Amino acid sequence: MRAKKKPRIPAPQQLPRILDDKFIQGLAQQAKLSWAANIPRFAAAIRDAAQRYVAAMATPSDVAMHDEIKALYSAADRHRCKETATRISKLSEQTRAFLKGRGDRPSVGLEIPEPDALRDPARQRGACETIARLLRVGMKGGKPLLYAPQPRPRPPRREAELNFIMWLEVAYTEATGMLPSYTANPNRPGPFARMVKTCLGKIARGADAVGLLNKLHDRRTKLR
Repeated sequence: MRAKKKPRIPAPQQLPRILDDKFIQGLAQQAKLSWAANIPRFAAAIRDAAQRYVAAMATPSDVAMHDEIKALYSAADRHRCKETATRISKLSEQTRAFLKGRGDRPSVGLEIPEPDALRDPARQRGACETIARLLRVGMKGGKPLLYAPQPRPRPPRREAELNFIMWLEVAYTEATGMLPSYTANPNRPGPFARMVKTCLGKIARGADAVGLLNKLHDRRTKLR
C-alpha cells in the first residue's frame, strides 16, 4: 500500500496566480455577495487570509522541529559526517534559530558548524562532537535528552485551518457588513460554507470545510 501523500501547500509566490481576479469574482458569486458589497476589500482580505495560512504552514511544527533535531543528533553522534553535513544544510530557518538560541547561551557557547567542516577530514570529527554537545542536554536511562521542542497534542495544521476560516469570516464581514453563517449542514452547505470549501480546495487541499466550520462554532460556544 502506498503511503498517503501530504497535501501540498502553495508557495507564497504562487498565491497571486491562484487567487487572481477571476477566482475572486467566482468566489463572490458563490458567497452570494450583493451588488453593494465591497469587492476590492473582499479580494484583499481573501488574499491576506491565504498569505497568513501559507506563512503559518511554512513554519515547522513542534513535531517537525523535534524530528529534524533528533535526526541531526543521530547522524552526528554516529559520526556520519556526510549525512550530518546534508542535514545541517537543509535545516529549516526556525530550527536553526532555535538551536542558535541555545548555542548563544554563555553556559553553552557553541555554534552550529558549517557543512564544510563536516567534509574536511581534519575537522569533521570535532564538528560532529560539537553538534552532539549542542543538541544533547543530558542522559536518562542510557538515552540522550535532546534540546528540542516537545510535540504539542493538537496538530498545528488544524489550528492553521481554523485560523484561515476565521480570516475568511473577516473578509466576508468587511465586504458585506454582515456576519456569515457560523455553522454548516453537511448535506446542504450554505453560500459561505461553499465559499470556504472552494478556498480550502485551493489553499489547504483535503481540509473538511463543513467539519472545520462546525468545530469552530463548537469552540466558540464552549467559550461563552
